Amino acid sequence: MSQEPYSKFSAHPGNLGHPSLKRTHYCGALRLTDAGASAQLNGWVQRRRDHGGVIFVDLRDRTGMTQIVFDAQIDATAHERASAVRSEFVLNVSGTVREREPGEHLFQLEEARYESTNLLAWSVRSSDGEVLFQSDTREEEDVTLSAEFRARFAEVDKKYTLSDELKVAVREPGMRWLLTDVENNRTYEIHLAASRLETAPADEKGLVLNVYQGTVNPELTTGEIELAVDSLNILNPAKTPPFPVEDDVEVAEDIRMQYRFIDLRRPTMQQTLAMRHKAALAARNYMNENGFLEIETPILMNSTPEGARDVLVPSRHYPGRFYALPQSPQQFKQILMMSGVDRYFQIARCFRDEDTRSDRQLEFTQLDIEMSFAGVDDVLEVTEGLMKRIFEEAGSIPIEIPFQRLPYHESMARFGTDKPDTRFGMELTELGDIMADSDFQVFTRALASGGQVKAIAVPGGADFSRKDIDELTKFVGIYRAKGLAWVKVTTDGFSSGIVKFFKPGQLETAQARTGAQPGDIMFFVADRANVVADALGNLRTHLARKLNLIDETRYNFLWIVDYPLFEWNAEEHRYEPFHHLFTGATDETVGLLDTDPGKVQSQHYDLVCNGYEICSGSVRIHRWDIQQKVFDVLQISPEDVKSRFGYFIDALEYGTPPHAGIAPGLDRIVMLMRNEENIREVIAFPKSQQGLCPLTHAPSVVTEEQLAELSIHVDAPASADAS
Repeated sequence: MSQEPYSKFSAHPGNLGHPSLKRTHYCGALRLTDAGASAQLNGWVQRRRDHGGVIFVDLRDRTGMTQIVFDAQIDATAHERASAVRSEFVLNVSGTVREREPGEHLFQLEEARYESTNLLAWSVRSSDGEVLFQSDTREEEDVTLSAEFRARFAEVDKKYTLSDELKVAVREPGMRWLLTDVENNRTYEIHLAASRLETAPADEKGLVLNVYQGTVNPELTTGEIELAVDSLNILNPAKTPPFPVEDDVEVAEDIRMQYRFIDLRRPTMQQTLAMRHKAALAARNYMNENGFLEIETPILMNSTPEGARDVLVPSRHYPGRFYALPQSPQQFKQILMMSGVDRYFQIARCFRDEDTRSDRQLEFTQLDIEMSFAGVDDVLEVTEGLMKRIFEEAGSIPIEIPFQRLPYHESMARFGTDKPDTRFGMELTELGDIMADSDFQVFTRALASGGQVKAIAVPGGADFSRKDIDELTKFVGIYRAKGLAWVKVTTDGFSSGIVKFFKPGQLETAQARTGAQPGDIMFFVADRANVVADALGNLRTHLARKLNLIDETRYNFLWIVDYPLFEWNAEEHRYEPFHHLFTGATDETVGLLDTDPGKVQSQHYDLVCNGYEICSGSVRIHRWDIQQKVFDVLQISPEDVKSRFGYFIDALEYGTPPHAGIAPGLDRIVMLMRNEENIREVIAFPKSQQGLCPLTHAPSVVTEEQLAELSIHVDAPASADAS
């Protein structure tokens, strides 16, 4: 709709633009105990229902919704103005809080009576003494209904049957009750037609029992009340939104991102933003209580081209030179330890020029932590306490500490990844020793060339069709596996086209090792160790999701420890850091830096939860002689060391304490607590999968004048997709 004159929407044109905006309550705050009180609310219109003489509006803010009522008999002007209200209008209303009135009268029972031994044990009986309904528990607890009473409900609505999950709330003892069918989300008002029953004889007859359709909304915390409006200010009209401001609405993600200001109004997004705030607040409080200082480090720093690509920022004052946005505050937090800060943290914005995916963005937020005079156990203990505080305070998720620790090589052997989801089984099983003398050449060739043969047992997989198996074969091909062998386990033995290639006992041993039962299927991959791990590890997770084997209510935390310090780059014939240049070696293996770097073990640790890495850290190198040996192994020349890390190396030689740190990813933590599968769902203004911002159209084309100031000439034409 076009922007129409505001006078059309203002209930008080003489005070246009200056209504009292001081609300007394948020829209999710009012309760039945507030009935009779005056209240003033501000919010957005969720929906409007015009019943002629009465208009109902659901008013929404970040805390929830309140039903507001415009009645011509209460305020004719407000009622008239409310006829112009539409979805997403911004309103300021005031009025009186009242209990929701009963709805349609459903049926009546004559000669009912009320009996009570106390306020917690009571019953309502028919004229012949049969109990209609009773409770001996507290408000909003279980209630028992007789078959006769249930039958009367069935008579008025033959398509509906009361469930067994019923709750009762006593509105007035002996006079009014609210009956809630929890399973079917329905409410009923039950009234006895008498004013006071406490002094009536126990056998009094002639009281009339009336049952009404309830108007209480059990899905809303404010569902028992409504606001009878006596004053309305329409603060702003709104165009019809491109999609409803509701949860569980199917909307294309690019549309949601383009209209993010609408998308963020949805209740689930408001809850996510609130949880993120609580997580950050819990972290800050915990770190402060444990002696950490929050210190900011630079956003504009020097480029260190290791690992991911830097996001570069050109310097206007120094043509041809660039700042880099931090991939992490790694060097600065170590320098803070050299500076005597002792314990540091910050909630840091970090940047990596990587392709985005479901759990990764170009820019992200991490809780950066560094500790002096600390080892592995010290950091892990602090981090476990931090995770417990965040998950319990922000997500109401109980966490048990300490967490289990698993060596890196064992994690790779059992799960095919160093980010295992341990909420289900299907672990990888080594079978090379028993398959070496089989007649299945796919296995024997792989083993002869130094490869592996491993398998997983999939529960119920014997029901997989050939089409299902072909699709899974294509799936492992994504991870470079050349094929996927399979054997079904039945009550009669084994079923597969390759059974004939195995000697007696080989498949039986494979079944025993994998734990396969009749009705399961064993999948095998034979290839280089890294391909086997990648293919079977991903197949394991894929099938667990497909077969609903994962308990989504569990949070399995696991430390991965004992990583190697280096990994070999076969293409470039040199070592690379397994993590980063400043990771310390274990005391037991540091001596191998000179003789056998591939066997040096690092003091690195990752915290994994439900298949996601949420923390990564290490004990740092604090001695220059050790750091120099690491540079030598990595073939970084003294000139490169000086140009890239000169300031850091200089600081390292002025008395550096032993120190260690870690950096939990705030985005991933909130994603886990919200049980989301995409990190974009927990970031207010994320980039798209292509690295674009559909809301602001970043990255954008800049003017020739701006480029000239930066001494930059762009040869490539601007991409139309980024505009």
